[in-house]
Amino acid sequence: MKDWVAWHTAYDDPVSPLSDEDIERTAAAAPAMCAPGATVIWTRHRRAPDLTPRVRGWFRASGFDEVAFDTPDTRTRVGVGVGCLAVAPRAAPPDGPLFTFRAA
Repeated sequence: MKDWVAWHTAYDDPVSPLSDEDIERTAAAAPAMCAPGATVIWTRHRRAPDLTPRVRGWFRASGFDEVAFDTPDTRTRVGVGVGCLAVAPRAAPPDGPLFTFRAA
């Protein structure tokens, strides 16, 4: 895990290419893309404004039990979350795109 975090943080852009709404929509759609009991791993920088508390809540609201959340002491202040799907998977994700990459 530490090797992965070291690699990831080297490429973690301080400006997210996704809007907060896109991240929330993706978390809400995740159960439709998972098998029963699936594990989801997500990452997010923790620089201001730190969105990780909201991302954790969005995954909980979507039916994931939080298995772990870690904030390794790295230069880019990354957060790593792990959730396990605790509800029945949904039949299909919502219509339309889940997210759109913003220009840097």
